Amino acid sequence: MKTGSEFHVGIVGLGSMGMGAALSCVRAGLSTWGADLNSNACATLKEAGACGVSDNAATFAEKLDALLVLVVNAAQVKTGAVW
Repeated sequence: MKTGSEFHVGIVGLGSMGMGAALSCVRAGLSTWGADLNSNACATLKEAGACGVSDNAATFAEKLDALLVLVVNAAQVKTGAVW
């Protein structure tokens, strides 16, 4: 089982809940990736120590061991935030 920086987690949706989850992953030492359509949210996570950020999770999907989707509703997923 992978642990710490060997474990790669992605978070889609860097709003209130998603950013909190992503920052917790960074603090826990996990290799953390984030995706959001809001470039400011992506920049905040990158500055906090994320491995990478994008407006589309497909950019880093192959690197991940787990993906958390924390968006407001299904419509946000359909707009392209995930793929």
